[in-house]
Amino acid sequence: MNLILKKVKLSENVHCYTFLAPEIVKKAKPGQFVIMRVEDGGERIPFTVCAKDAATGGLSILIQTVGAETRKLSYLNEGDFIAGLVGPLGKPTDLGNPKRVLLISGGIGASVLYHQSTALKADGIPTDLIAGARNKDLIIFENEFRENCDKAYIMTDDGSGGQKGLVTDKLRELLENGENYDVVFAV
Repeated sequence: MNLILKKVKLSENVHCYTFLAPEIVKKAKPGQFVIMRVEDGGERIPFTVCAKDAATGGLSILIQTVGAETRKLSYLNEGDFIAGLVGPLGKPTDLGNPKRVLLISGGIGASVLYHQSTALKADGIPTDLIAGARNKDLIIFENEFRENCDKAYIMTDDGSGGQKGLVTDKLRELLENGENYDVVFAV
């Protein structure tokens, strides 16, 4: 069983849950995932590791409530338990040895890139980010990305946050203005 340490609403039907999982935290790398069971006998569902905190043993996962199991999870709060987490699973993301990286996220794709941006910052690799969503209320981890990245560009379809337009509009603008990146990683 895993204790829910924290539950934060990020947008409509999207929460960031932090679970007590010190053994997974010790080994998890950007790009890896865990399998969660909300209750005994429940469906096993995969989720990307979003963040980890070695000091607390906290493993954070971004979860959008879209089906029966995630709906069951949505009724649980800090101090409650889930049946279990297994991981980390999968191969970590391999970006090679870049000198400069551009991360591009759309909506809840931010969950994958948040962990990656934290690792890139820790490695001292200059990193920019373009984050997009339909509107400002759906932008996830904006403040955290601003802490981890050298430049963070926010794009919204309706112009309610950052610039109006698509992430591809900003990418085109950056490249046309002479920005160079060794790796562009989009989720």
